Amino acid sequence: LPGLLASFCEKHPKARFVISQDSSQTVINGMLSGLYDLGFVGMPVKEDTLESAPVFSDKIVIVTQNNSRFRSVDPNDPDQVIGMLQTEHIIRRKTGSATQATASHMLEALGLEDRDLNVIAMLDDQESTKNLVECGLGIAMISEIAVRGRIEAERMLAFDVPGVDSSRQFFVLRRKNVQLYETAEQLFEFAVEWGSRNL
Repeated sequence: LPGLLASFCEKHPKARFVISQDSSQTVINGMLSGLYDLGFVGMPVKEDTLESAPVFSDKIVIVTQNNSRFRSVDPNDPDQVIGMLQTEHIIRRKTGSATQATASHMLEALGLEDRDLNVIAMLDDQESTKNLVECGLGIAMISEIAVRGRIEAERMLAFDVPGVDSSRQFFVLRRKNVQLYETAEQLFEFAVEWGSRNL
């Protein structure tokens, strides 16, 4: 989203935003109530009053602190990677988060249930999740895009979840049959075009 907004502002330098960050379900609820003009969510939306369009793709990865213990884990060994989920402290997103929903489906595909995990914290903020992982509180399942910078800077490690399709899409939302402000309408159309180029 930051890259999309920066590109949009290059074409529309007078655009100004009021941005709220929350779980996908809270964003959907805000759209339904008329609180927001546009929404960006990480899950498909099946609401008759909302129009949605895919914007970009992502995947969920397991992230850990970058230390010798986790560097010794073979990312190509499914047993070692799954073993981390079974033995390490887990930091999870709260219910309502698209990341949490995707992670739960992936855990089910691996034959793991909540009672199999050692959940040490549940958060509704992605940035706090990353900070806690980097500080060594536990490991997390999180958006690869969200941690890419920290991985490239070698501040964290990322592992693909073995044998599970961890891909997902993000969507832009607007209410049907509602006249948007010009800038909001332009941003929706820009996001849809962005998606058509980048998916």
